[in-house]
Amino acid sequence: MEQDWRKEFIASANEYVKETNQYLGVMAFTIGIACIGKPSGYAWLALFFLPYIWYSRFESYKNRLEALRAIDYEIMRPATLLPKCIPAFVGWMFLGSVAIGIVK
Repeated sequence: MEQDWRKEFIASANEYVKETNQYLGVMAFTIGIACIGKPSGYAWLALFFLPYIWYSRFESYKNRLEALRAIDYEIMRPATLLPKCIPAFVGWMFLGSVAIGIVK
């Protein structure tokens, strides 16, 4: 019985990573491409707007992720979690590059 909630919470952690990559990665990259050649204000607006969307989705996972973190489950360790979020990092950095004018 104890393993049942862990499986469910691990599935939630995997879904959280997937949504993080979709909202902060794919959306940021797509918006970054759309902002190329336009005033940087659009990219800056997206940089402030996207975390709000992501956080609104994150709330539904918060309790389960905190429970996994509390038992020091491997999937919640930064060394395990961060490499899974590389698409989010790349998309976010690309949008940031467009916002500050590195990519025009």
